[in-house]
Amino acid sequence: MMLQRVELLGSMGAGKTTLFKNLLKLTRRRSVPFTLSSAKKEKEAVLLRESRRRSVLHYLALRTLFRVPSLRAALLREKITASAWRALESRQHDLGPVIHHLFHERSERDGNPTHNLRRLDWFIRDLTDVVLLEAHGEPTVLLHDESLLQRGLGFGFGTRNGYAEAERYFTVVPLPTAVIHLTGSPAVLAERIRTRDGPKSRKLAHVDEVCQLSTAVCKILRQRHLPVVQIDALGDPLENARHALEELQKVLRREEGPIGPSRDQTSEAREQSGRRVG
Repeated sequence: MMLQRVELLGSMGAGKTTLFKNLLKLTRRRSVPFTLSSAKKEKEAVLLRESRRRSVLHYLALRTLFRVPSLRAALLREKITASAWRALESRQHDLGPVIHHLFHERSERDGNPTHNLRRLDWFIRDLTDVVLLEAHGEPTVLLHDESLLQRGLGFGFGTRNGYAEAERYFTVVPLPTAVIHLTGSPAVLAERIRTRDGPKSRKLAHVDEVCQLSTAVCKILRQRHLPVVQIDALGDPLENARHALEELQKVLRREEGPIGPSRDQTSEAREQSGRRVG
């Protein structure tokens, strides 16, 4: 079995983090034919392996820092290693289009410049994490709470033509093995956000738009032959996790070999990509 990735996609308030945690809990309790691991946990393992090759002292120091939750979170969020940049460089052939789009083609540059810059920063960190894990991660199924697909929603909403912006991004972004899409009534999701974050949350103004956008971009993903697992965000959280796990098993049984940078590439291109990254 090769490394495969599963991403979550959905509006704010849809319960992505809850589903993420429940899926990991269920795979630890149930007998399933694959290992589902947190992408952040796997990044931690990769960083520790790299530090051990560098020196034992470096490894021991990093392992000690990872034992402090706040430091662990900061390191996993902020650290981009030299090996991640090298892996990214080796993937210019398939990652170049999405990078070019974000830095040269995006037509909507209005709105809050600080927010736009933060979204780009999140994208860079997610992209370097993905290429690092695909190049150096252990054979397993990695689950991302938020990654490249969710970033695409962030680039789309709040602009004059959100769908056009998202359409180009989702046409060129590298795909995971599968995506779990959470959908629900915008009114109910907005109430969740109001309860969780308060009535003045800026997210409330965008819930309806993001719900529509996430549904629209799933059509693009299906056109690229990406398996989309639909989950009712208003359902019971544990039942949702069980259903998602059952659907993932079906998807993973159909998958052959590692996830390539783009599922609509030819098999020859994927083999060449694997040789470059490996």
